Amino acid sequence: MSSSQCILQFEVDEVDHTFDMLRNKGIHFITHPTDITEWGSRVAHFRDPDGNVIELYQSIRK
Repeated sequence: MSSSQCILQFEVDEVDHTFDMLRNKGIHFITHPTDITEWGSRVAHFRDPDGNVIELYQSIRK
């Protein structure tokens, strides 16, 4: 990912479901859903019209 002015994070129930829903509406993602085990999260990222990164995440901690 390139540098951004800010990153906005949104917790969602299911990253994969939200990813599919938004992608079907034309959102271009810069990362696909990925587990970041050291963070205990599953994440996906896209950019808003100003170039800021939007992160969707869900907790995968057990």
